[in-house]
Amino acid sequence: MSMARKHGEEDHDHEGEEEEHGEDHDHEEEGAPFIDLEQMRYDFRAGINLDGPVLKAITGTLSYSDYEHSEIEGDEVASLFKSEGIEGRVELDHALAGFEGAVGVQFLDKSLDASGGEAFLTPTDTTSWAVFLYETRDWDNGFGIEGGLRLEQLELDNSVAGQVDFDLYSASAGVHQHFGNGWFAGAQLAYTERGPNESELFAFGPHLATEQFEVGDATLSKEKGLNLEGTLRWRGEKASFGANIFHTSFTDFIYLAPSAIEEDGELVTEEDGLPVFAFVQDDATLYGGEIYGEYYIDQGPLGADWKLRSGVDYVRGELDDGGNLPFIPPLRVTAGADADWQRVMVGASVEWADNQRRVGEGQLGTGNYTLINLKTALKLSEYGFGREGTQLFVEVRNIADEEARLATSVLRDTVPLPGRNVRAGLRYTF
Repeated sequence: MSMARKHGEEDHDHEGEEEEHGEDHDHEEEGAPFIDLEQMRYDFRAGINLDGPVLKAITGTLSYSDYEHSEIEGDEVASLFKSEGIEGRVELDHALAGFEGAVGVQFLDKSLDASGGEAFLTPTDTTSWAVFLYETRDWDNGFGIEGGLRLEQLELDNSVAGQVDFDLYSASAGVHQHFGNGWFAGAQLAYTERGPNESELFAFGPHLATEQFEVGDATLSKEKGLNLEGTLRWRGEKASFGANIFHTSFTDFIYLAPSAIEEDGELVTEEDGLPVFAFVQDDATLYGGEIYGEYYIDQGPLGADWKLRSGVDYVRGELDDGGNLPFIPPLRVTAGADADWQRVMVGASVEWADNQRRVGEGQLGTGNYTLINLKTALKLSEYGFGREGTQLFVEVRNIADEEARLATSVLRDTVPLPGRNVRAGLRYTF
């Protein structure tokens, strides 16, 4: 059961946000603020197959991460951020009374420390414990049902604001039908709850990575969403097709909006040269869908096996009291073709994105763009090196050197996508 948020809103994940910022700012002119970061991560996974009448397998994962970045202005470190955490999960796969599923527990223990004159977030410890259950059953006629539950206790302890706690509940239920002629149809209803993160609760200061003066709110409540999703797929010998639609109603949706803070007895909308944005809550609705398809040609033109693909996706986000949700992607159309000669493959893709004028308060719209990419790869696995997927590859991206700004990026006004660029590398699978 997936409990992920079903919208294009940024996830406010601090580490991922800084990584993206640091990469993009490689193109900034000398003297501009930039990010210097280091990250170490260890992932462990273990399991045992029991194949018992009830208990089928036990699996466990454990991850440790140590992240640090400095926000540098000129030759000085303006702020230093450190994040260290451990996350684990134990899952028991089982079968009982015709149902198959998993039950397990998941935990997170993370600390975030910030220092320096422009640190926007005071030290915070985050602890989370969750239990989950997922069950599914299929009958011989192709009909099936599935459902899941998740219970979580989330605690955030801030060095200044103190401790806040959230009890979070999520559940989902769905039905699906496999048809004998390659068709599949399914529908799912899911209710999810999400607790605010460190930034949303406790931020107060200039966040150079987002170029905003961010203001959190320790009184924010948990975010709740009710999502209905439908799926239709077909797969044949030479082609496949799929369509997904969704509609999500949020209560107390959390997002960034233009705001003001008090300075010397007056309200100001800009501080430290950055616009003031505050984390706020409002009810919201998101809906959209996608259509995609593929066509396969064995031993086609030039003696290659061909895969042709295309797709269209669209998302709309609205606040219930009027206005648009920020960071929603526009209408997008993609197409591509891959030619495979067993040991060598060559591919091309085109992505067109419409302009986005339905933006959040205080945001500028984005223009449409077209990205054209080429790639080629030598499959080293065909020569006995590594497993399938081991390859030498070369990619040429944005061949037309198009200026493209992502509507989903908080830095879109200052940092567009890279222009024409070439990437080469070795991918090894073992």
